[in-house]
Amino acid sequence: MYYHLCNSEGMTTYVEGVNQTHESLIMGIKIDEEDEDLPYVFTYDEPDYHPLEDILSGDNLEKMSGLLRETGEDHLWDFFDTDDIMSKRMYTVLRECGVDNIQVLPLQFINKNTEEVRDDYIVFNILDLVSCTSTKESDTLPLGEDFYEFAGSLIDSQKTNGALIFRKEISRGVGGGIFIHEKVTNALKEHNIKGINVIPTRKWQREP
Repeated sequence: MYYHLCNSEGMTTYVEGVNQTHESLIMGIKIDEEDEDLPYVFTYDEPDYHPLEDILSGDNLEKMSGLLRETGEDHLWDFFDTDDIMSKRMYTVLRECGVDNIQVLPLQFINKNTEEVRDDYIVFNILDLVSCTSTKESDTLPLGEDFYEFAGSLIDSQKTNGALIFRKEISRGVGGGIFIHEKVTNALKEHNIKGINVIPTRKWQREP
């Protein structure tokens, strides 16, 4: 069983790249570090509280308070999918699971308000793309049968070669999402990795 890995709802931290790679990190191609100005530099703006607390009440406020308790005093999450950033803590969990196809690129993660520099995060580059869409079963876009939403794709596990984490093939600009094996999903949950959302691919279908 495979899951789509993305950020959970309630993201409030604003991340901005100051010095980052000019190469796309969704293509599965290894970055030549000799051509890069390393370390990469990103800033983040982290609130002391969730702004929705001001307008929520009742059960919704309780759920939001639960989210804040889960993240603890440090609201900074372990994973920022759109910026290809993860904590070294999360990377360690992946390595312990047997993941060996991530290129680690050094990062200075700077608090925009305090100017504190964190060195416990990395820029990650998942190497190689996997062509594994079960096209006969997957939800398709109305533009044609060759267009597949990765959000609605079913994964043909026989085509993944047992990969623990991968980006799916990109079809005409559609796709490129991160997928993880059930083994990895369970490990991330057990270690309480913050900010992740794992969605079973067999249950994620586009609304009609």
